[in-house]
Amino acid sequence: MNFRTCALATATGLLLMATATAPKRTMSIPSALADYASWTELTPGPRLMPYELTVLCMPAAVRPAEARKSDGPHANLWASVYANPAALATLKAKSSTEFPAGAIIAKEKRRQRDDRTPEGVAFMIKHPKGEFAASGGWEFVYFPSPANGSSYTRCVSCHRSGASKDYVFNTLPDSAAAAN
Repeated sequence: MNFRTCALATATGLLLMATATAPKRTMSIPSALADYASWTELTPGPRLMPYELTVLCMPAAVRPAEARKSDGPHANLWASVYANPAALATLKAKSSTEFPAGAIIAKEKRRQRDDRTPEGVAFMIKHPKGEFAASGGWEFVYFPSPANGSSYTRCVSCHRSGASKDYVFNTLPDSAAAAN
């Protein structure tokens, strides 16, 4: 075996070892958001999201018809929703109509109810007036980030049309309000 063949075989082996031991997905959630699971969980455990909401509430990498073909009845995701203290205070205040800057809501998405590692996490982050004006001050981010960056526009249009309180769909469930 000559040097070139040996070097090529070694490089190929190292590449195969690196890809086999590398994590399949890195979410790279910024440290300011990474502790979202320590916030108040608004859902009593993961809740099954209907298929139609699942495909609306995820990056637009896959078209709904394609998702049904590839995943069929298994296209549903399980979600847990968390609120930081600023968002929780606004949800508790029934008379409040707008969230303050700094309020953050996280939606963790899992393929199976008991999965330990989420498939993705979506965040709604409220910014001061003047920032993210097209969405009432809300920034929508998803981790891992979609390659085409298209989720922000889809999130804004859906939350603008259906939200009950400042781009947020639901109020705080009574059980969560009583627990905090």
